[in-house]
Amino acid sequence: MVGFDFGNGNGFVVTAPEAAAIADGLAEEGWWRPGQAVTLVSHAIAAFYRAAADEGRTVIGGVA
Repeated sequence: MVGFDFGNGNGFVVTAPEAAAIADGLAEEGWWRPGQAVTLVSHAIAAFYRAAADEGRTVIGGVA
């Protein structure tokens, strides 16, 4: 949890390994796979988590 309120609760932190798990799960559900064109918002979300995982980055976010 991040000590910042985005309006609907505190922020969140997703580590690179967690981002990889999210990206893998989204790919299994057919959202998007590396190499596919990003043409929908769902594709962009899946591609974002895959890139974060591949680059070893932590994602910090929240619900506004």
